[in-house]
Amino acid sequence: MTAGLMQKKTPAQDAPFLQNKTYDLNQLFEQRRALREAFVQREGWGDADMTALGEDCAFRRYYKLTRKTGETALVIDSIKEMEDKVAPSHKLSDFVWLAELLSAQGIRVPRVMAHDLDAGYALVEDLGVKSFNVALEAGEDEPELYRAAVSTLKAMHSNDVLNTLDLTSYYDTHVHANRIDITNWYYAAATGKKADPSMVSDFYKAWEEIENKLPACPQGFTHCDYHVDNLMLVPNQDGQEEIAVLDFQGAVQGPAPYDLANILEDARRSLPDDLKQELKDIYTQGMNEEDKRTFFAWYDVLAAQFHCRVIGLFVRLYVRDNKPIHLHHINRLQNYLKTAIKKPHMKPLAEWFDRYDIDLNKELSGVENYDLTGLRAVLGLQG
Repeated sequence: MTAGLMQKKTPAQDAPFLQNKTYDLNQLFEQRRALREAFVQREGWGDADMTALGEDCAFRRYYKLTRKTGETALVIDSIKEMEDKVAPSHKLSDFVWLAELLSAQGIRVPRVMAHDLDAGYALVEDLGVKSFNVALEAGEDEPELYRAAVSTLKAMHSNDVLNTLDLTSYYDTHVHANRIDITNWYYAAATGKKADPSMVSDFYKAWEEIENKLPACPQGFTHCDYHVDNLMLVPNQDGQEEIAVLDFQGAVQGPAPYDLANILEDARRSLPDDLKQELKDIYTQGMNEEDKRTFFAWYDVLAAQFHCRVIGLFVRLYVRDNKPIHLHHINRLQNYLKTAIKKPHMKPLAEWFDRYDIDLNKELSGVENYDLTGLRAVLGLQG
């Protein structure tokens, strides 16, 4: 571990997320071009071609460097002063120290070659383009890939070093707090109205009623963004493919079922029920029946909270940040929530949806279903 670099991740603060503004992401990163090029030059890659890669949900972008020799690397450009606007405790500095620690524990992750954390840049190993999602789209064996993903997750979750890290608690992060985004963003898109305080209060009361009736949830190291776009297939020294894990900078100490719900109820993909059950069985092998019941009761809770957050996030990315990249997944999230609230122990949440006339069957998966001008006015957004 680099001396002085590892630090306890700070919990999410109550600082405003600047929800009353919209952002031009292209302009923000264009303004950083000179800084980005200077970092690349300083680290000895000034002779490489730099190509922009895909964006993600944060104020962060990726660029591929390619030398004439064919050697490649990636640049992470993270706008430091904006990191807390999307994901508090989800910083480039966390990526750097966690990469080294995870690697030391036998988890394959990108090697960090250089960084300038004050400016918001890191130069990292290029692991190629074969994500699990790419492999699945190419027709590779879905059950085999998911079994490997769940086995890797179980290995991380059972690692004593990772489970004793002094990380932020899941319950102090945006991941937990932003389950409320179903009211902040999705509700407005679905109804044309802004959520009132009583609706928000009743939402929290529903979750309290659900959670207070359950045994304590098992806790441990939680990746917090474990899905097929954050898992890569890369060749090892023997030429065999192995799993590499990405986007771990948001890791916390948290509820063990969260990551499993994340991979099995991905906003991007739907799994057959029989495969989903097989994967649950793989993860819980060795647990007694009582522990399994507790685990899966919390799995339902955490999955539903995850969907409440992400369905709001995907609306917000379009309405506030002009990024419609995930709208086509909203129907899948609606279906996950419809399934979740049918569970007996999730009844208070089902009653909340009914009380506020939130129709999970309403089509919201395309830009044609949004009156942006009207929605921004309802939400008080300023251009």
